[in-house]
Amino acid sequence: MNSRFCIGIDLGTTNCVLSFIDTFQEPAEPTVFSTPHYMGEERIASFDLLPSFLLWNQKQAQPEASWIVGTHAYEAGAELPELVIQSAKSWLCHKQIESDSRVLPWQSAVVPDEAKCSPIYALSLLLMHLRRCWDEHWLGQAGTLFCDQEIIITVPASFDEAAQTSVVNAAKLAGYPEHIRLLEEPHAALVAVLYDSNQHASIQERFSGGFNALVIDIGGGTTDFSLFNIQQNSSTLQSKIGFPYSLQRTAASDHILLGGDNIDLFIAHLYLAAAPLDFHPTAADWQQLRKAGALLKEQLFSSAAREINPSENSYVSISNRYGSLFANTITLSVNKAATRSAILDGFFPRTNKSDNFEPTEEIITNSGSLTEGLKVQGLPFSQESAFTRHLQFFLNYCAQAEEAHIVDVVLLTGGTLLAPEFQRRMVAELPNQVKGSQQLLVLANDQAYFSAAKAQQYLHMCDG
Repeated sequence: MNSRFCIGIDLGTTNCVLSFIDTFQEPAEPTVFSTPHYMGEERIASFDLLPSFLLWNQKQAQPEASWIVGTHAYEAGAELPELVIQSAKSWLCHKQIESDSRVLPWQSAVVPDEAKCSPIYALSLLLMHLRRCWDEHWLGQAGTLFCDQEIIITVPASFDEAAQTSVVNAAKLAGYPEHIRLLEEPHAALVAVLYDSNQHASIQERFSGGFNALVIDIGGGTTDFSLFNIQQNSSTLQSKIGFPYSLQRTAASDHILLGGDNIDLFIAHLYLAAAPLDFHPTAADWQQLRKAGALLKEQLFSSAAREINPSENSYVSISNRYGSLFANTITLSVNKAATRSAILDGFFPRTNKSDNFEPTEEIITNSGSLTEGLKVQGLPFSQESAFTRHLQFFLNYCAQAEEAHIVDVVLLTGGTLLAPEFQRRMVAELPNQVKGSQQLLVLANDQAYFSAAKAQQYLHMCDG
């Protein structure tokens, strides 16, 4: 197909990203497409990330117009949780709900049944928003129509054939062309990183033939593990285009509903532990506490994080609707050092191979403090909070299935794993688990937003 753009769409549980490569430019570098968002009160703003949230707008009669997409929907979820759809992609893996059943927002008593969305239709609204924004941006320029481009949508490796078909059906509802392709997210991440000249050189120096790669993907709402066997062959088409690899996935974990958002909520609960007993947080309070948790997580674990004074606290002020007129706010605090330790011990503890861990799911059926404002009722969330234990279970499964005896390369990807300490904790699990891991090569996908576009560029060159 002779198109100008290679478009990659990361259809995320928490956020969507559209990135593209203009093949008419030299060099052809990936770019994130900035998407316009309706912000309420006739205001429009553009952002690189499109939150995967939908807000019901009962004032609109047309089905497509009755749902507001993006940032405004995300922010409104605090005050109007029964009007908001989130995590629509994860519903495709629900064992008890059909993907074309109109059940979202889940158990909402506000949105009438005839206005509710199926998981497929909710995803189609996100995809439709991206298509329309693209066409409006390039309006009038020849050869730029969205449906005339090469398009790839990434999906979790844990998606079975039914879930993948649901994504294709959502794309069709959104007006996408028949020639779209689906590519597993870890496959796209590997292609993007292996295409990088610096990473490519280090791999060529270390491995002369085949090698095994473990992909650890921890995003905002989900976690996935995948194992690949990668072969190098200088005589293949891939070598002619600068990518002398063939990739075969040999194992994939289940779709684990656990991510960085759970850490934010954990910190919110630590703040709340300091509140007066008569303080009953509203949905808006939970949203403020969750945002404070996300900010503190960034301060404690980002690459720019500074050394913490053991006595240093973090504070957040919340409106106190139950106090006197002269004390209309309460200030909650947590100790930064203690919070940091609690996060590492709770989400990234050290494990050993003999730990008897079986992952279990909990279907949230009613609203409560642990789920208010974040977890979607009805979804099978993991009851185990430790990412490291989920990794251990996957590695033990691979060993028992004889899928791999050696892991040569580990690729860390997903927004949560941008934190260096989280990376170290996950990698530290490997020496006790996988034979040969003392020679482990650790790669980080610090440009994850570009993975889909880079993978589409690779497919474009193979086709060309």
